[in-house]
Amino acid sequence: MVHVFVICSSKKPRLDQVPAASLDADDPLDSEDSSDEDSDDDLQALLAEVTRIKKERASENTRRVGITLAIDIETLMQYLLL
Repeated sequence: MVHVFVICSSKKPRLDQVPAASLDADDPLDSEDSSDEDSDDDLQALLAEVTRIKKERASENTRRVGITLAIDIETLMQYLLL
């Protein structure tokens, strides 16, 4: 006679049973949700950073255009003075 044992488990592994390699660094170690206030602060910080980067890029673009125009004007002046 052959005995067959089937083990079924539909339970999720407990946190202490999950291998550390499968956890993300930003995953909370406990099951409590992060507060909305923290995520709102994070969002505001990210939006402020994006705004700062956009302003910085716009300023750099304006500077490049100014330099290009100055070179074009200088080139035209030299051409006219020949």
